[in-house]
Amino acid sequence: MRAAIDDRCAVIELKCVGICSGPVVVAHPLSDAPVVLSKIRTKQERKQFVRLVDGTGEVTDRLARRVVGASKRKETLRKLRRATA
Repeated sequence: MRAAIDDRCAVIELKCVGICSGPVVVAHPLSDAPVVLSKIRTKQERKQFVRLVDGTGEVTDRLARRVVGASKRKETLRKLRRATA
């Protein structure tokens, strides 16, 4: 997965973020509405994620099923901000 997105966005590896069904990715972490997704495993899901990050796509039905809940989203974003501070 890293090879598919490494040249298009910043990849920051974190230890456990409390979501055991990984890998977990965050689109637009610095925006007002970051999107936290889990279980991004297939080639098609990776392509859709890259389009979302590039701004050429939206959250599709497939990706919408991967959006994590509010508490896990908040915890993941908190750990990400700590890692990049």
